[in-house]
Amino acid sequence: MTKMLSPFETEIKLSADPVMLAELRLHPLLRGEDRVSTLVTTYYDTVGGKLRRGGASLRLRMEGDRREQTLKLAPGGKASVRRNEWNAEAAGDQPDSSAFPPAAQTVLIRLLDGGLLEPVATTTVERTARRVHCGASVVDVAFDLGTVSAGLRESPVCELELELVEGKLADMLGLACQLPLGPDLTWSVRSKAERSHELAYDLAPSALRAEALKIPAGTHVAAGFQIIAWSCLTHLLANYPLVIASGDTEAVHQSRVSIRRLRAAFSLFGDVIDDRKLPVLRAELKAVASALGPARDLDVLVRQVAEANRNGADGAGLWVHLDDLREAAVQSAQKMLSTGEFQRLLFELALWI
Repeated sequence: MTKMLSPFETEIKLSADPVMLAELRLHPLLRGEDRVSTLVTTYYDTVGGKLRRGGASLRLRMEGDRREQTLKLAPGGKASVRRNEWNAEAAGDQPDSSAFPPAAQTVLIRLLDGGLLEPVATTTVERTARRVHCGASVVDVAFDLGTVSAGLRESPVCELELELVEGKLADMLGLACQLPLGPDLTWSVRSKAERSHELAYDLAPSALRAEALKIPAGTHVAAGFQIIAWSCLTHLLANYPLVIASGDTEAVHQSRVSIRRLRAAFSLFGDVIDDRKLPVLRAELKAVASALGPARDLDVLVRQVAEANRNGADGAGLWVHLDDLREAAVQSAQKMLSTGEFQRLLFELALWI
């Protein structure tokens, strides 16, 4: 029998370290009755990753004797926090597309395009779940600690998940703003499905460009701005963690591009969005862009000097000096992006949008 929970999932994921996750269990805003469970989840995709490329994921989860399969699909707009979700009971050890409702079956058939599903990776997570109230809303809180495994490869999982049960996204964002954000607790949009695929195929996380915007004809101007702003924020959320993790130069560039896009939208829609909060957001985003600027500019300069060296110019000493400056600029950018101030800015921006 098919079991539908909700056509949408509205969720915020925060990456934590184990010490922080333990501290969060004691946070006064996250108090509630514990529901402890062990979740063993296998993610499925085609060899070429057709579901992943289509912004979808398919999983089969075992919790005790219960089996449930879930198809998730980013619907655009608030893609960083909201996804289509279809759940269905599973009878066996493999996904069964016929158990999903017709809408989900249609999506799955289209994305697979004849490709065959195979297990990609498995997560084993010890979850402590609580239900809390914030404002007029109800939120499920999950403290997840475990591993992602694919063959001989393994990666830790340590996350806090906030899922809106009923009420307003604004209340959940407000709750996140009050948590001890910083280097040990950061907003992440990397799903367990993405991590599973990267681990299974030994793929390094890569910088992402902004997705093409689709604004339906007849959209109200203010709603159009929200679509654009969410796109810019999602673009930033997809890239800034990679800057922190590795100093990836393309991620630095894409982070700057996302902020530039958002600041351009501020100017374009100035008559629609003018309020007391806007000047503060403008100033804070300008400061972030300025902090990222030297790392990007020096990277471009280092590449130009390296190219000149290949063409016979004598610039080896200059290249080494500029490379040292670039490394220092990247470290400065990493430090800024890890601060609690920047993390709060992300949530305050989402709340304002």
